[in-house]
Amino acid sequence: MFESGPLSEAMVGAFVLGCAMGIDHPNLILTILEQTHPTAVDEIIDECRAPMAEQVAAAKGATEPLEPEDFLDELIEALEQGEHVDEETAHNALSMSFEYGCVLAYLERTGAIMVRNAFNRSQQEAVEAFEASVSEELPGLDDVPAGPDPYQRVQDLAEEILEAYRADIGFG
Repeated sequence: MFESGPLSEAMVGAFVLGCAMGIDHPNLILTILEQTHPTAVDEIIDECRAPMAEQVAAAKGATEPLEPEDFLDELIEALEQGEHVDEETAHNALSMSFEYGCVLAYLERTGAIMVRNAFNRSQQEAVEAFEASVSEELPGLDDVPAGPDPYQRVQDLAEEILEAYRADIGFG
């Protein structure tokens, strides 16, 4: 069982990772989607086309940055209705979030760049706030931000994961 709050945060990270992967490797997006949806890629892309275009168009005219939650709100709300989520649901939510980020990069590259850049800025702000709050004493384990290296840009993490995937499994 997984707590729904941390899972929601991981879903945001997976979505942004999908955006970063798709931005830097547009030629791999369909291959990535075909691995889990071999016969439904066109259908998935068609279903996402209009809603994603609407959200990106609305964001371009807004003063607020386009953020991952703008695309994941309904999924996050559904998961957070319960305090815990079973393993299969958690796995599916993370996979869907990553794939949805890839689809955004495929259909609305500008929107994916906006999301990725907003995430990188918020990550940088979080690191700066954390560093400002740390006293001269070493921080405790509970004080260190969770997740991958907080100083690493999400696109660099995507490259690292892609290279590991190619080495271990590859795209057949």
